[in-house]
Amino acid sequence: MNTGVKGLTNEELVVAYQNTDQDEYFNELFKKNEGLIYIISKDFLNIPHSEIEDLVAEASIEMINAVRKFDVTKGVKFTTFLKRCITQRFQTLYAHETRVKRGSGEKPVSYEELLEVNRDGVISEFTVNCDDFDSFAVMDLIKSSGLNEKEQVIVELLLEGEQKQDIAKNLGVTSATISWHINNLRKKISVVL
Repeated sequence: MNTGVKGLTNEELVVAYQNTDQDEYFNELFKKNEGLIYIISKDFLNIPHSEIEDLVAEASIEMINAVRKFDVTKGVKFTTFLKRCITQRFQTLYAHETRVKRGSGEKPVSYEELLEVNRDGVISEFTVNCDDFDSFAVMDLIKSSGLNEKEQVIVELLLEGEQKQDIAKNLGVTSATISWHINNLRKKISVVL
């Protein structure tokens, strides 16, 4: 074991871990930053259905991602970068836990009349110009339209009420990419209909 690990800065530990992949560097980095992780986690106890242990675990996982992404050449301290990564993760968790879903999660009796919750929280009624499809008919329609696997996933997420931004985050792409896929989906599905 390297005896000089304890004297290294956060940035030196990150670089050493990135270059060697030796656990001793990561373990020392974690020890040096576990207080920061706890303090940041404590600030987000307002996330519904979360306890401090859950938040610390999420922050620890995010630390692993931060170590992988950190670039020492940008001149940013690792603790600053780590705090930003953990904060972004917690903000995403908060948004996910508090967002208003577009329905009860139960299948509607008819797809002709559905309720939609708009951005102001007002429930409005809208009409869909289609026959009364059940979920199997919709899935058959999707499969018969020649969609690739990613497009099928996007359609399924859209049908579950996911927003473009959330789909983009889940798939690791930009919102513009999801918009591009949605435009292609409209073309493919309109040919089938």
